Amino acid sequence: MDKPVDFAGNEWHLRPACLDLSGLEKNLDTQNHCIATGFGRLDDSTFPDLLQQIDMKLYDHDKCASMYPKGVVTDKQICMVSKHNPQPLSRKSYGNPCFGDSGGPLQCFINNNWIQLGITWGAIDCERSPSVFQKIYKYAEFIKNTSSYKLPTSCKALSVTKLLNSSKNILLHKIFPRDVIIFPE
Repeated sequence: MDKPVDFAGNEWHLRPACLDLSGLEKNLDTQNHCIATGFGRLDDSTFPDLLQQIDMKLYDHDKCASMYPKGVVTDKQICMVSKHNPQPLSRKSYGNPCFGDSGGPLQCFINNNWIQLGITWGAIDCERSPSVFQKIYKYAEFIKNTSSYKLPTSCKALSVTKLLNSSKNILLHKIFPRDVIIFPE
C-alpha cells in the first residue's frame, strides 16, 4: 500500500489486528476462548459462501508433533483442536480449519483483549488431526523490521453484542446470526 489505512470513523467495522508481538501465547491454556476463521471446505466437496468460524482449544504440542512427520511441527507453531472434538483421531468431524483456510487468523481472548496469536498453517487430516498455526510472536522482529506495525491502542475487546445490535451492521448480521455467536464481553 502506498499510504496507511485511515481507520477514523470506521472503528466498529474495521481496525488493525492486535498481533501477539510479546509472547502472550505462553499464557494460553485450554480454557481460553479461541476462534479460527476462514472460507475452507466444509466437507469433501463443499466450500462456504460466508466466512466460517470454529471454537478452538489448545492441544498438547508434543502429542501434536508426534502425529506429523519429524521436524514439521516446531516451536514456531501452536497446535489447536476443535473445542467440540477435542480428541483428534476419534471421529471424522470436519471440525477443524481445512483446505482453503490457510493464512486465516487464530484469535484468542487473553487479558480482556482479542489477540491474533497465529496464522492457519494446516493439518495432515483436517478431520482427525490437530490444526497447526504459525505463532505470530516467533516472527515479531520480522514484522517490526519490515512494516510500520505498532500495537494499536484500540486493542481492547469490542463487544460483539453491541455490534450485532447496531443497525449499521447489516453484513455482520448475515455472517454472525444472533443465536450462533457468543463472545465474552
